[in-house]
Amino acid sequence: MKLVKEAYKLLSSDSFKSILLIIQMAGFIILFNISLGTVNTADFLSGKVENTALKNAYYYSYGQGGLQDNSSNSDLNSITFFDYFTPIYNNEQIIAERYTKDFLNENPLKLKNGAKIKTLEKNECVVSYGFAQAMRLKKGDKIQLSYNNKAFDLVVKGILHRDEQIIKFTTSGSNLTLKFIYEKPLNTVIFTACDNITEEDMKVYPCGIFNNTNNLTNAEIKNIYKKYGEITSFKSMLAEEQEENKSIIILFTSFAIVLFFITFVNVTANNFLILKFQEKRFGIYFLCGMSYGEIFKIISLRNGLLIGISCILSLGVISYIWKFSYIDEFSFNITTLLSSLIIVAILTMISEIPMYLKMKNTEPIRFFEEGLE
Repeated sequence: MKLVKEAYKLLSSDSFKSILLIIQMAGFIILFNISLGTVNTADFLSGKVENTALKNAYYYSYGQGGLQDNSSNSDLNSITFFDYFTPIYNNEQIIAERYTKDFLNENPLKLKNGAKIKTLEKNECVVSYGFAQAMRLKKGDKIQLSYNNKAFDLVVKGILHRDEQIIKFTTSGSNLTLKFIYEKPLNTVIFTACDNITEEDMKVYPCGIFNNTNNLTNAEIKNIYKKYGEITSFKSMLAEEQEENKSIIILFTSFAIVLFFITFVNVTANNFLILKFQEKRFGIYFLCGMSYGEIFKIISLRNGLLIGISCILSLGVISYIWKFSYIDEFSFNITTLLSSLIIVAILTMISEIPMYLKMKNTEPIRFFEEGLE
């Protein structure tokens, strides 16, 4: 504890330089995490597509005008027909999503307890984590929704994991990207079938996904495009996702590398400045019976305090970004954070080696002279 106290005194002896180093270290940690976080997000979203039947699927939307020809449903070998509508629950609007059983089986949802749910029976549903928290719902509870003056009851079969992401069906069509359509559900209820609500009741904002299981030609796909308004392949969304993330990763990685070397140089220079301008302090340490090793420990602990404060600062910034940008920007990963801290710690340890060698080759009496040359 005595050495830690002395390390703190050494840190606060030049607060301006210490603050600059803290900002530089925190900046590197933040950029490192954002850079690798974009990789995590890209891998996560790509995996949700590549590991399911969605990899060969197309996303379609009818637009606000609906189908031009209802009989053209036969054109689509659909793994899902999605209906988006906004029912009322306790005078609050929520989003209700109807999945087909085949689609849910192909794209199971992760529940709060970590299990995967692939099937829902009639009048069963899963609810989003936030909705369950707000309404204090638990498994087995019943909820009643109303839509177009029709009420229907659903039994909660499970609660979605807080980090689960689901497809947000939209009529944006060809403007879609994986980051755009995947989102963390808020007040959302997902079911496969229920009483009192018909297909026609829900066809207000219809969109969906279909697989090209019949190996349709590009010309045939274009004909479907004309009928349905907007069609986008998941392969094109994957390609766009990867290209966009590549640019983001290069940008942030470049900044992180530059900041890494700047921080390394500054930490090394700062160590030598401490040795130069705090020589009398070190001389007193020697007079008090401290060894070279103990003095070096004080300097190392001082650098450890720099890393600790930088970690707390960067973690606060990263958590803020993650909270408001988790869906669209990057996925926070504790492994990435630990990796960045290890890099900073190794950087600091390496920067201490020249200073330690300088100290070892200095006679204690020299610490009371004008300064170390």
